[in-house]
Amino acid sequence: MYKLMVVFILLCYPIIVPPNVSSESNYLGEKECFACHRPKKELYLNNKHGKIFSSAPGTDLEAKGCEACHGPGITHKEAVDKEDKDLKIESFKKSTSTPAEKNKRCLACHENGKRSQWQGNAHAMSGVSCVTCHKIHDAKSESMIPTMEVCFTCHKERRAQLQRSSHMPLREGKVTCMDCHNPHGGNGPCHDVQFHPSTLYSANQIPGGSAATAKQLLGKGCINCHSQIHGSNHPSGARLQR
Repeated sequence: MYKLMVVFILLCYPIIVPPNVSSESNYLGEKECFACHRPKKELYLNNKHGKIFSSAPGTDLEAKGCEACHGPGITHKEAVDKEDKDLKIESFKKSTSTPAEKNKRCLACHENGKRSQWQGNAHAMSGVSCVTCHKIHDAKSESMIPTMEVCFTCHKERRAQLQRSSHMPLREGKVTCMDCHNPHGGNGPCHDVQFHPSTLYSANQIPGGSAATAKQLLGKGCINCHSQIHGSNHPSGARLQR
């Protein structure tokens, strides 16, 4: 009976072991990467990812350095040596991987906090990948946060609306798209419980407001009146198209 159990376990082993688990021997280490990718070395070691991965990794995955994101390098090195067109590495920008496959590598560390609702949100469902908006190798950490110009790459109609006479002060630099929208999914900061109570506004919660004003904000709906919130040439039209 014992021998039969051993045979059963051995037969099932390929099924039990997850297919994406790579042997430690498949990882080369950062020095091997930098031997060929010298221009990337300085950028990497001076940006947020590189500083953490190289100096203070918090997990075994982070300790893999470049290979934490790009995958084990052994097959890549072999492909380069053979001058294979398929370089066997996740390059993100030139990769044939699907957006979901690329994003899976980022979400291995970043699927938390403001990104906890990424799965199923509008960007994920539209096939947007993390690297579409984020510059991962840039040495300036702030450049990893997309500007409104990055948003306008896809949302061209919003750029046009902001040229209207009455508009949100994005052009003036007083707000950004992400002050109202969470591009990673969720209700956005304006609809957090801490920011907007789920009960009707009272007069003292609206600057210069009155009891009558509060009734217009049923369901926290600023757009009940301000339907053209991104921009309008008729700020005081008959239907309050502000």
